[in-house]
Amino acid sequence: KVGGFDGSPDAVAAIKSGELQYTVLQPVAIFSAKAVQQADSFIKTGATGAATEKQLFDCLLITKDNVDKYTAPFVLSE
Repeated sequence: KVGGFDGSPDAVAAIKSGELQYTVLQPVAIFSAKAVQQADSFIKTGATGAATEKQLFDCLLITKDNVDKYTAPFVLSE
């Protein structure tokens, strides 16, 4: 199987055409919101509030089974 990482519009088109089996969509809106929250916390308290330096966030797997839920660049509707 051939897959990719980023959930780009090109990858989604390749899944629809059968050239690619999957792509992993990174939820950049969640990453960005968390970064702003932690920056705000750091400015106010001197600590980010994060339990560890490295943090894990769930990504979304886009396949032929759910590719039609891909509603806009880098957006997968539930």
